[in-house]
Amino acid sequence: MEVILIMAHNNGENMTGKVLALLLAVILWVYVMNEQNPPVEQTLNVKLEVRNVAQNLVLAQSTDQVKIRYRGPRSIIAGLRQQDLEVYVDARGLEEGQHLLPVKTGIPGALEVIEVVPNTVEIRLEGQVTRILPVVPKFAGTTPPGIVIDKIEVVPAQVTITGSRSKVDMVAAVAVPVDMSGVNKNTVLEGLPHPYGNTGGAVEGVYVSPEKVQVHVSVLQGTITKTVDIKPSVIGELAPGAAITRVSTEPDKVEISGPAETVKKIDALYTAPVDVSGQAADVVREVKIQGQEGVTTTRGDTVKVSVQITAGPQPAPGRP
Repeated sequence: MEVILIMAHNNGENMTGKVLALLLAVILWVYVMNEQNPPVEQTLNVKLEVRNVAQNLVLAQSTDQVKIRYRGPRSIIAGLRQQDLEVYVDARGLEEGQHLLPVKTGIPGALEVIEVVPNTVEIRLEGQVTRILPVVPKFAGTTPPGIVIDKIEVVPAQVTITGSRSKVDMVAAVAVPVDMSGVNKNTVLEGLPHPYGNTGGAVEGVYVSPEKVQVHVSVLQGTITKTVDIKPSVIGELAPGAAITRVSTEPDKVEISGPAETVKKIDALYTAPVDVSGQAADVVREVKIQGQEGVTTTRGDTVKVSVQITAGPQPAPGRP
């Protein structure tokens, strides 16, 4: 009996010693870890994600970023990347309108979230709508001297814009930037169409399809043609009492060709003067068109000028 009691006593002492040894080992490990790899805190601004929005709805309003403060071992936090932190709200099952939602987080298991600011955010969901709008070119830069733009064509001519109802309603036009600097021949450019509001500012949050369009630019190299009026020139003093009732040319218009910068400024060409001195009856003359240096007419350089004249009252018979 005494032997059994002595053995039990020895076993109890051994167990107590083992427990104490384990406890000391744990305390030592915690001490070493805290000394070598102590817990630290860190705060980051993280982009807020809105998840599970219904397909027929779009996000019209939300908080962009939230601040998250977390704690964990220094070695883990030192290697942490921002994309390792998930900060989001869940819009599953929500309908159109305003909603106040709790901010949820997902972080590596060794970390502890201390604070999220704000911890709730308000979002607005709106119905998704589409519109079809023409694309207009928005020019920048200038063409080289002597080069004139003949025609601009955007392909496709229309695009589809998609977004929340309020955003799409803000769009007044869709424009594609076209840089004309250095364009000296027929060219096809590519550009990204952007939606703009009534004030000319870009409207963000609206998707444009297709994302790229082509701009076909046709230029006139050096010379252009243009149709202008022919204006008659009449000089001289008619016979006493006579009067001009009408002056016309045949043809009354002419096509001209020449340097673009010169031709653009010409609205009409004048004829050589028709002298009606002493005339009391109609006068018809074929005269030259007075051109400008470097400008030619494409169908001859003469024109018929008709001057209709009415004679004055005739003196009574027997009177001088």
